[in-house]
Amino acid sequence: MATGIEAQERAITQEEADFYDEHGWVFLPGLLPEQVATDLLQRAQALQAKQDARERELVKERDKQHKGYTDMNHAVILSMPSQQDDVVRSLVMSKKAGANAQKLIGRSVGVRAWANFFLYKAPFRQSEEGADETIWHQDDPASPRDRSGHMVMWMSLVHATPEMGTMRFISGSHREGSFGNVAIRTPDGDFEGNHLIERHPRLARHQLSPPFTYRPGDATVHSGLTLHSAPRNVTNRPRWAFLRAYIPADTLNTGAGVLASNGRTPSEMGIEPNRPFEGPDFPVIYP
Repeated sequence: MATGIEAQERAITQEEADFYDEHGWVFLPGLLPEQVATDLLQRAQALQAKQDARERELVKERDKQHKGYTDMNHAVILSMPSQQDDVVRSLVMSKKAGANAQKLIGRSVGVRAWANFFLYKAPFRQSEEGADETIWHQDDPASPRDRSGHMVMWMSLVHATPEMGTMRFISGSHREGSFGNVAIRTPDGDFEGNHLIERHPRLARHQLSPPFTYRPGDATVHSGLTLHSAPRNVTNRPRWAFLRAYIPADTLNTGAGVLASNGRTPSEMGIEPNRPFEGPDFPVIYP
């Protein structure tokens, strides 16, 4: 892939930014060219192959302890691939991405890179291990961030259909505040997210987003306060995606002892409560 790959990301339009502000999510066709997505898929598969069995077991154990992505049936193949691949890093640190994020934040503030993942959702088979549905949840409650503005740019690396478990959003739910960390298991082993809709009747006034079909390079962006879920992948093809997350640069650490995007707590990184997320893990990429 030629240098300057990050320059191929298109700018978000004002109409798209207004839609995001109103609904808490927006569909962005062709955010990156299809050939870029195809290249990223090859890089994801190569990085997956490099992970040895012991490392994967450590990741599983960490997620089990912290009630993280494994419990929610996200299949996170690789966390922070930007630290291993220069092309991925260039996309995460892209000025284009930073400008797009600031436009969606809706105020003149710096933008920090927060997280990046390659995501793999395996086909679900009753008789085999596979990715089940992802429960309704928000991203913000299970975080040490003190303010809104966090967003997730989720880009498909394959032709992904609704049958493969693409996300759905509850439009406008980002204006309802926090519903709590519904990914933590209750004493009976259940998740609050499995009952979120019935326990919060006011959500009935909001519409559900349509089912999405993505071409490679198509993306959705959703707010950290937008309720979203994803059904099982019932096809025989895996769902691959590339996720980038960004936060306003003035976001402060709440001091809560929960994991940040890189699998460590802020205190483990030397970030004190009520201080910005400064340091190499959370660089300001824009302006």
